[in-house]
Amino acid sequence: MYNLCSLLSFEQNIRGRDFIVGDIHGHVELLFRLLSAVKFDYSNDRVFAVGDLIDRGPNSFDALQLTKEPWFFSCLGNHELFMLESGQPEFHDVQQWRRNGGDWFFSLCKSQQNELRRMITENMPVSISLQNRGNMFGIIHASIPSGMNWKDLYGGVLSRDLLYESVWDRRYWLKDGEHRAQGIHTLFCGHTPGESVRQIGNIINLDTGTATIKKETGKKIGRLTLCEISTEFTYSSCDYVSLDAAERPLIL
Repeated sequence: MYNLCSLLSFEQNIRGRDFIVGDIHGHVELLFRLLSAVKFDYSNDRVFAVGDLIDRGPNSFDALQLTKEPWFFSCLGNHELFMLESGQPEFHDVQQWRRNGGDWFFSLCKSQQNELRRMITENMPVSISLQNRGNMFGIIHASIPSGMNWKDLYGGVLSRDLLYESVWDRRYWLKDGEHRAQGIHTLFCGHTPGESVRQIGNIINLDTGTATIKKETGKKIGRLTLCEISTEFTYSSCDYVSLDAAERPLIL
């Protein structure tokens, strides 16, 4: 579907560090603030994103341009899927997308819209596999489709239903009980925002609501969160407070 790569694999970075970042939602400036704080080496370090680079924030166009950078990689999010589907005649969720931050896209000319769709198709796989410290780490926007092992994603073509589950499902965070991602050491995801990084079993959610606004005050209360795999620390920032360095260790 849409000629998307189901899984893109990376060997361990032997030259530098690897970071995973939560839902950016157009807040490119927050990402660069975090990278500056951790002294990111653009020649040797790498950033992997959980998807939802676009919408709600001020720089969605620039956020997608990150996928051209040699140090930046991202899996597909439901907001990028909105964009892909908007090019199909049977797409009926235009107003839902607009309500969720997609208005900026409709101000672009058709050639720009098609170029952004091409960038998503070529540069944003459904999932990412990453080797680190002898273990395999996975990155997917929402969840591994029900009944699937992580290794089932290798070389496969996801059906429409499985693709939707990969970017829309919230069962890890909205359903009680123990959840584990099978066939992988640790799974990183986003999609379901929270006030802090959350972990259930071997699943870690890095979506700390980058674009979340408090209704009573209109103030932005969310943060963008970055995790350095090798040190097991997360770093969070937002546009009205300074960096909270080494917020807490994860159990990886």
